[in-house]
Amino acid sequence: MIFIACQSNTAQNNKKSLKDMQKSPPITAVATSDSITYNNYYDQMVKAVKHYPEEPVYMVYVNNEQCYYELLVNDMPVAEYFDQGKRMSPYYINSNILKSGKQTLTYRIYPETGRGMMTLGDYTSIGIDIGVIDQKKGFKASNMDTVMVHQSLKTPDGKHFIASGKDYYEYTFEFEAKVPYNEIGLAKSKDLRKMDQKELLHKTEEAYHYLAELIRNKDKDQFARLNFNAVVRQYINGYDTPDMIKDSFTILHDWFYDKTLKVNPLKDYSLKFYGEGRVVSLILNSKVALYRNSSALSGNYIDEDGDEAVQFFRILLHIPEGKDSFEVF
Repeated sequence: MIFIACQSNTAQNNKKSLKDMQKSPPITAVATSDSITYNNYYDQMVKAVKHYPEEPVYMVYVNNEQCYYELLVNDMPVAEYFDQGKRMSPYYINSNILKSGKQTLTYRIYPETGRGMMTLGDYTSIGIDIGVIDQKKGFKASNMDTVMVHQSLKTPDGKHFIASGKDYYEYTFEFEAKVPYNEIGLAKSKDLRKMDQKELLHKTEEAYHYLAELIRNKDKDQFARLNFNAVVRQYINGYDTPDMIKDSFTILHDWFYDKTLKVNPLKDYSLKFYGEGRVVSLILNSKVALYRNSSALSGNYIDEDGDEAVQFFRILLHIPEGKDSFEVF
């Protein structure tokens, strides 16, 4: 579900200074994040990750023909592929698997507009292979177990893609997963679809503006606190090693110390729901394939080759029951 902000400039017209927003922040850090600072961020992450006798890692391989696609696991975004050709490496999905049992995988497919296709064709198809590897045994093909293989549907005569001629197609199926951890996830979060949608849009814009100001002002301590629980959940679910966590921390470091990074103003976006309506984000309304479904919060910077590039900051927000302010999920 998407709530359109028609050229909304609410977040820009109602700008507040970072100092004013910190008096009553639109996003709050959860209790376990209160003692987090930028300097102890890495050490706290490493301490939080547990290891188990078996560490199953679930991954998805996609084989697409004549289409772009989005992937969601348990209605949470995993990937968007709006590029030509195919991606050969897998998508790791443990971060969206919160406990053992039935999971859902949804794919949404679109015409390859970059090749001039305005609708899905007769020979459009997408194949999904879900596999699992015990990380303790090593990431080798011989250690991979197949969980499920799915192929997109065809017309009754078996000759053409079932949604040929349409500009969009979505399909959801279930698969089983077994993991050694058990999380509450979004079970105690509000259904944001039930809120007044104009009020929700305004709150979300304020939250994005707040995060943008933290980046502009290089307030790395508060940014680390707000994002800690969301990021550490991914590390816990992936059984990440200290070296893997360090690599991610380096990215955060680069954001705050790259003097060329300039945060862009929020404009031309939509309110998009995930997690059965319990998570919201602002997504660009771009018609450019490579920018479709990208976060409304972005910054331009100069890359290693001296070229201007763009960095998108994906932000997913939820409101726990009994609270009024967002937390990053």
